[in-house]
Amino acid sequence: FLQHNADQPGGLMPLAIFNLSRGSLETALPLFKQAIAWDPHSPQLRQSYATALSMAGDSPEAVRQLEAACKTEPRNALLRYDLGLALGETGDLERARQAFKEAVAVEPLYARAWYNLGLAESKLNNTDGAIAALTAGGFPAGRVFKAPQKTTDIPGAMTAADVLLTQHGDAKHWMVC
Repeated sequence: FLQHNADQPGGLMPLAIFNLSRGSLETALPLFKQAIAWDPHSPQLRQSYATALSMAGDSPEAVRQLEAACKTEPRNALLRYDLGLALGETGDLERARQAFKEAVAVEPLYARAWYNLGLAESKLNNTDGAIAALTAGGFPAGRVFKAPQKTTDIPGAMTAADVLLTQHGDAKHWMVC
């Protein structure tokens, strides 16, 4: 059945996804590429292709595909969110932060985008920005604590977290930024 409709973009996409779900990236990637050549204005095709590219380790091309998808649908929060994730994979945290900000501007209740914005802010050493993003995304402000670190490495973070643990022993879940 999938082969029967493979002569059109809408038929190639399910075939590509089928192959992707079976772990056959080498078969799926050319199918996505052909579908996009036939229908370059489909943000859904580009989004799915970007996912496959990311799985294949080609984050820079995934970013290009998601940027093209965002141009086609500029008010799509999920595309902006996926772009932020792809940019994070490439290490471009400044642009990832901007993509997450654009996602929450389109969809203010998008908790995952707020959370990832908080992570990006934290990785960019903007603790106040991280806290603001987390609380805007629904984390209770009274449950977000700031602990000064002597060093910015993992041992420094764990030492700071240990101090907080002794002060807030009732906490059951921790996220260290």
